[in-house]
Amino acid sequence: MPIVSHVQLGLVPMAEVPERVTRLWLENLKARAPEIYQRLTQLVPDKTAFDEVIAHRANLNWLRFVAPDFVSESGQNKGAIDTAHADKIRQAYEKWFSKLSYLFETVDGVPAKRFKELVEARQTAYQEGMAKRVLPFTGLGVEGRGPAPKAALWLTGNHKVNRMLTAGDTVLEGGPYLVCPRAKIPGLRAMLVQRLIQAGNNIIKANYDAAVITAENQKTAEELQGFVDPALDLVPFTAGGDSHVDYIVGENQQLYLEIKVSKM
Repeated sequence: MPIVSHVQLGLVPMAEVPERVTRLWLENLKARAPEIYQRLTQLVPDKTAFDEVIAHRANLNWLRFVAPDFVSESGQNKGAIDTAHADKIRQAYEKWFSKLSYLFETVDGVPAKRFKELVEARQTAYQEGMAKRVLPFTGLGVEGRGPAPKAALWLTGNHKVNRMLTAGDTVLEGGPYLVCPRAKIPGLRAMLVQRLIQAGNNIIKANYDAAVITAENQKTAEELQGFVDPALDLVPFTAGGDSHVDYIVGENQQLYLEIKVSKM
């Protein structure tokens, strides 16, 4: 099957987050404090909304951890435990709203003072999280773009990605290739960037477990395949297939992204 496009994209090494990025994050969150509070209270204006938006979802996530045949020492089966847990979560609305109001309260004439102090205190966690879980995949304008935005441009046929390639990238065959109808370009780019950040994070968290890598690559392939133009007669995207967008572990446990597009 003829290969029409094949490239390997390296991650962006990021020992620490540049100071300018952290500063912008701080300034933006502090400035948006009133908006954040307003949006939260609009999303969850009362106990009914809390039950639907927060409590119900939280309970559904928790239910996955209770085995169907589980029975507690007190004799409660899964059904009784689920019911009790859901009721407890629903009763948490007053506590949630009280904490929210406290956090965004005006103190000493400063609106949302406690929220802004919390943001300040989270600087280190923000920097560590960005350096490890986001910037290696997205990159930065000055330091260079990461594999996620490059992949989005590559698979929508945008040749400006060629100017973004660095020594950590290798073009093996062809060049940028448009795999979708032009009307779907914005949607494909947005989807692929977020998917590749999420997949890369999950792979790192799983310590490069082979099964996790395959599962994440397959999910990426399936989501991308939904955008592919059938008229192009491309080999369907699958993890490890003749057409794929796969994270691969190379030498010294270095992760890179490989894009391969083949014709039928």
